[in-house]
Amino acid sequence: MKKIAFLVCLAFVAISAIAQNITGRSVIYLQPQDGDNTMLAILISPDFSDAFDQSYDAEAMSSGIYIYKGSNHYSIWASNQYSNNLPIGFNAGAKVKHTLQFKNFLGDPYEIYDIVEDTTITVNASTPDYVFRVDADQLNTTVNNRFLINYKFEADEGDLNICFNEKGTNILEIKNNPYTGKIAIKNAAGEDVLRSPYQPLKTPQEIDLSSLPAGRYTVILTKDDEEKKLIIVK
Repeated sequence: MKKIAFLVCLAFVAISAIAQNITGRSVIYLQPQDGDNTMLAILISPDFSDAFDQSYDAEAMSSGIYIYKGSNHYSIWASNQYSNNLPIGFNAGAKVKHTLQFKNFLGDPYEIYDIVEDTTITVNASTPDYVFRVDADQLNTTVNNRFLINYKFEADEGDLNICFNEKGTNILEIKNNPYTGKIAIKNAAGEDVLRSPYQPLKTPQEIDLSSLPAGRYTVILTKDDEEKKLIIVK
């Protein structure tokens, strides 16, 4: 069934490319450690809109890799641009190791930001494979909050609001963040912990501190030469 769906998907991409003035194309394969490749195709044309286009966008027929938009999963995404902060989601499967492969590229380069690894992948005609791992608690789940197309932080309006351990979850939650610099989390010795410093994301942004030992930590938010420091106790 997966192979049939895959062939139908390829045929659909070919038909779309003929029917429209395609100025950009990017095909991304997800290769799980324990399963078949799945594919996401992105088509760029001035004739498309940056929303759902009937007969061109196609919702994913099975688990795999997809554009995540409005809680829907799209294995083919047709647009007039590579939108800022557009999530790429995937099904993590049963193994921790995964590989992204980039094929059949056309047009202008764009970027994919890996939030977990704080790494930016420039996608063009010669982009190498990207190997990544998922945490054990994400196995056999859909992950929609790891990869972003053309990451760009947009500062929130309103007063900064930071909560930690409010519900006993060990989650640092940042709301209405006006600070555009990276977020650092330091231990009592002044050392960065976990994957700190973090890129700020459109809020509410959640950072899981459950793996840290008990103690006192400093959260530092920055914007230009300005710093905001907060002390949390775990």
